[in-house]
Amino acid sequence: MAVVIILSVLVIFYNIYANYRQKKIALSREWLKNCIESYLSSNLSAFALEKLILSQRGELVGVLAQMSVSANPEYQARLLAVIPECHCEFVISDELERLNSGHWLDRLNAMTYLPFIAPASITIQPLLHGLEDEYLDVRLAAALSLSELDDPASIRPILDSLALQGSWPIERLIEIILRFDDRAIPILVQYLNDPAASESGIQVAIAVLGYKKASSSISTLTQLTSHINLEIRIETYRALGLIGDARAFPMILGGMLDDRWEIRSVSAKALEHFPGAVSIRALQLGLTDRVWWVRFNCASSLGDLGVDGKEALLQSLKSPDRFAREISQMILDRSHSEVSV
Repeated sequence: MAVVIILSVLVIFYNIYANYRQKKIALSREWLKNCIESYLSSNLSAFALEKLILSQRGELVGVLAQMSVSANPEYQARLLAVIPECHCEFVISDELERLNSGHWLDRLNAMTYLPFIAPASITIQPLLHGLEDEYLDVRLAAALSLSELDDPASIRPILDSLALQGSWPIERLIEIILRFDDRAIPILVQYLNDPAASESGIQVAIAVLGYKKASSSISTLTQLTSHINLEIRIETYRALGLIGDARAFPMILGGMLDDRWEIRSVSAKALEHFPGAVSIRALQLGLTDRVWWVRFNCASSLGDLGVDGKEALLQSLKSPDRFAREISQMILDRSHSEVSV
């Protein structure tokens, strides 16, 4: 019993100390942030800030990173200048040294912070090297930091490092590549034409081109609609729909007749981006498909195609096909409830 009481007391004291330490760190960071902002506003000299940084050097990197997140490029550039102007380059050296740490968490933190404290000319090569780290989380941190620097030349190394079949969530990698600006588009098209590209990497590249509505990639994407890999075919039809280029319309219509229900389903969803009588007729015919997901996507796309699409759904309520009637009624009911809300 006495042991339990002693342990409980120790836990209480530990929690009190931990809370105190967290509050102290938070106050130190807030104080340092205010000092940096005073310097940027010319209310504090570089010499004075240097002295303050030396007394709080352990917090500087985190504070600069926090201040840079979501800041405009001009403000980020000013923050990057704080370290050399205050003669605190040792901070950058410390983080570069941590990249060689035997502890993966140290390497991860260094990968995360580097873009916020040093220019791209210093950080890109170490970050590219970080893509070869044995730990996936470290490679992820390196990829995110490279996307922060927005150098399209790093896209191919990121895909080579992280687009690994069965061992990496494709959606997360798509999010990373989407952070690059439109200079990524020709890089991704080139990747799709490379015989050495991995199938997972191809999926990522196709998805990003779709989200970026890259019309310049249409000719390359249409060739991939006949790829042997079903997932690549699905992603291609989805991307062609998102891009919405008229040149892709015949290919998507053809997808409505594909032997694989997955292709018919994604093609039905893609047709919502191509309003008109031809799309509506194809979607009406798809309401009688033998697979529920195809019927659902056909009805959903009709519901998204405005007055003409809803009229087609109303007509389908009189269809001799029970499945067409049921799915049309379902989407119409959902549309009515959304309007009432």
